[in-house]
Amino acid sequence: MAASKEVVVKEEDLCCYICLELYDKPRTLPCLHSFCHICLVGYTKRAFERRKQTISCPVCRAVTKRVGNVEKWVENLPINFTLVSILRNKKISMSNVGNKCDQCLRDKMEASATIYCYECSEKLCEKCKEIHKKVQFLSNHRLCDIKNKQDNVAKLELLKSLTRCPEHPSDEVRYICSDHDQLCCNECAIVSHRKCNQMVSIAKEQAKTESAAEGTSDRLTELTKSLETFIEYEDQHLSSI
Repeated sequence: MAASKEVVVKEEDLCCYICLELYDKPRTLPCLHSFCHICLVGYTKRAFERRKQTISCPVCRAVTKRVGNVEKWVENLPINFTLVSILRNKKISMSNVGNKCDQCLRDKMEASATIYCYECSEKLCEKCKEIHKKVQFLSNHRLCDIKNKQDNVAKLELLKSLTRCPEHPSDEVRYICSDHDQLCCNECAIVSHRKCNQMVSIAKEQAKTESAAEGTSDRLTELTKSLETFIEYEDQHLSSI
């Protein structure tokens, strides 16, 4: 009897070709390519504004004719239940990683985390905690018990995830792709979004914001001084009257 083979699904195969994110309610066109429900609605509306009653698949360019209302037409397209099942299993496996030691996971091992390091933004098991304390430049890091501060750790993990690339969790986000409304690291910007028209550098935008804030602060200081001078003049005028 032939041995069953495990189907290996790559991360990019679970991403919609329109938004480049994990599928959300994937619908399948007649050409068998799938897209997020909301992405397909937006893409179809834009396509019909230009080409009236036909759309071309974003992947293979196969022509599909639309019948009636866009929302109802997309709603009647078949759901890709295979993708839905794979994504569900992926979310379950990701949730199981929740309280695992980050350092052990990098070594492809699993151990339950007991503490959280504020400086490293990582969860640690008892063994890694002892190693953490022995290293000189890590010994002064603030540690907290995960069981006693589970809510705080969850919030810190959420903030950490917001600064990490959706495709490469170990890399920090450096850009925002305005075309796809997606955060990108350096690799994503070079490989996946090299043809996009609007790539915004977060560092440059932050510098502009800080510069504008400094300018606003200086202007407020000037206005405050002018107002104080005006009040002093008014007090003198009232005193004279």
